[in-house]
Amino acid sequence: MKSIELKFGTPLHQRIVSAVRARKMLAEKEVTKRKTFWDRADEECMAYIPEKEADAIRRTARDQGEPQYTTLQIPYSYALLMSAHTYWTSVFLSRTPVLQYSGRHGEGEQNIQAVESLIDYQTQTGGHLPPYYVWLYDAGKYGIGVIGEYWEDEIISYSELVEEPVTLMGMEISGKSRMVKKVRNVKGYSGNRLFNVRPMDYLPDPRVPVGDPQKGEFVGRKVDIPVTTLMRRKLSGQYINVDEARKAKSASQRDAFGGDGTHELPDSDTTYGEKALSNTASVPAVEMVIDLIPKDWELGSTEYPEKWVFTVAHDSVVIEAHPLGLNHGRFPFSVIECEIEGYSIFKRSMLDIARPMNNVMEWLINTHYYHVRQTLNGQIIFDPSRVVAKDLLSNEPGKRIRIKPEAYGQDVRSMISTLGPDSAVTQNHMGDIQNVMNMMQVALGVNDTVTGSVNPGGRKTATEIRSSTSSSINRMKTIAEYFSAVGFAPLSQRLLQSTQQNYKAEQKFRIAGDAIANPQKFMLITPEDIAGAYDYTPVDGTMPIDRFAMVNMWANLMTQMKNYPQVAQEYKIGDIFAWVAQLGGLKNIKQFKVNMMDPGYLQQQAQQGNLIPMNGGQNGGSGANPRGGINSGDGSSPRVPGLTQVAGMGPAG
Repeated sequence: MKSIELKFGTPLHQRIVSAVRARKMLAEKEVTKRKTFWDRADEECMAYIPEKEADAIRRTARDQGEPQYTTLQIPYSYALLMSAHTYWTSVFLSRTPVLQYSGRHGEGEQNIQAVESLIDYQTQTGGHLPPYYVWLYDAGKYGIGVIGEYWEDEIISYSELVEEPVTLMGMEISGKSRMVKKVRNVKGYSGNRLFNVRPMDYLPDPRVPVGDPQKGEFVGRKVDIPVTTLMRRKLSGQYINVDEARKAKSASQRDAFGGDGTHELPDSDTTYGEKALSNTASVPAVEMVIDLIPKDWELGSTEYPEKWVFTVAHDSVVIEAHPLGLNHGRFPFSVIECEIEGYSIFKRSMLDIARPMNNVMEWLINTHYYHVRQTLNGQIIFDPSRVVAKDLLSNEPGKRIRIKPEAYGQDVRSMISTLGPDSAVTQNHMGDIQNVMNMMQVALGVNDTVTGSVNPGGRKTATEIRSSTSSSINRMKTIAEYFSAVGFAPLSQRLLQSTQQNYKAEQKFRIAGDAIANPQKFMLITPEDIAGAYDYTPVDGTMPIDRFAMVNMWANLMTQMKNYPQVAQEYKIGDIFAWVAQLGGLKNIKQFKVNMMDPGYLQQQAQQGNLIPMNGGQNGGSGANPRGGINSGDGSSPRVPGLTQVAGMGPAG
């Protein structure tokens, strides 16, 4: 959408800058309080763990060949987080299509199929799945997952060098040509785009719980905008004051965002002994959607609240200002939280809940191994007046300890004595670790069976495993249903309403979901086909049933159907067989299906020579070949494979 004409430096421009900056500071005041917890979550989940000073000293000694130990970091809370994330992604993203709908006011099945096919096209082609995965992961890691959306009519611009003849006064000059760059614009993807928002970049209204952004006055985010994106959107009319934004300078990107450099990329305008990379630099900006009264903001004469979009670069230049322009009238952000609590601004993450117990686990295992090392090294009391201390303190194996001349002839055992430490002090630590692990599983609702392991202690019956798994899944099932209600449901509604508003074409799309019973694989979808009101079909929070278990179940049912002919007559056995085969992983089962035709039509085609009987026929001097082929009139015997023959393997039988 094009921005209004808002000249840089005017009083209205300055008022908008001040209003956006004030709301940014209001949000940052609360976001900063959670930054320490999010930094800890990053350290626990990132590929590296900050090295302690003592560990750095030991590492230096270890690099020089001296055996040393290191402090162990136990990522057990991370393992539980990934197990929960696997459960959530299996529940939400294993459906086909991912977003499913049902008619609210009697919309027909064909209309529902058109809606799901169009949204499924956006999910697959628009790249929605990766943001969904990160969205669910952020909820468990940080306690909050934020996803945003916008509509894009993509125009792909590319250039190529082509050779064309040289002309003079409209006439081609023979034998002469030149290379010319041709720029072409083609229409690309058209549909909704999704993007993730890091919690530390999110700017919610702190006057309402962060999990319910639609009740607030504004929602925004901090973002780096590449200069190439600035220029594209300038040419489309979406951005204004781009030249002023490129000239403006912040003290640094870190200062502009109030961060400490942990989450920000290096400044993109750094000079590496050459010309500054000004053409590829990015501009720090704040994108914010504000629910405002246009008359109060001098943006119109209406007094009914509207949602407007503002983008301010460098905290000083407005580069975007226009109404949101979406008929759903909602903020284009969805938030999910893994802790169900309706009043706190920010909720705890899984790592926050597990962190104290994870720290206890690390202390137990590190003290145990420290005690083991202490026992192996030994505690020695010696008389330095009679023993060469240098020999005794050496870490070399098989050491030889010299005695000073003053101690010659004396009992060596009186010079050196070993204090054997009590080996039973930490021997129960490993058992205590298991107890702490059990407490973490109870607190988070993720047990061993969900993580993919089974508790030791003898054989387990299927009922015991099923009961243990069901108890844990019921805990996570509630969280999944909460995600569905507060996150996926409103997001799916906005995606559909944006599609109904912006989809203007008439295109064929592949039918989403299981369409075996429908021979039509594609359908033409028009804007009229997706009109109406539709509700998101929520997930029930249960894991998808194991495919091979379903195959076995269906195989047993099909075996039993022969005992009940009246039941078999009510179902299409052939379609059930094909569906079960595809469920088991056989994707090409349909190539073996025999197409049944009318006998009269087959007789007519055979008389016209379009079909050849399988027995070779009795006319034209040809006869049946005993191996299933056809004898030609010249005496040769070409063999036509039968239906049971695999290509390239010779005739069957």
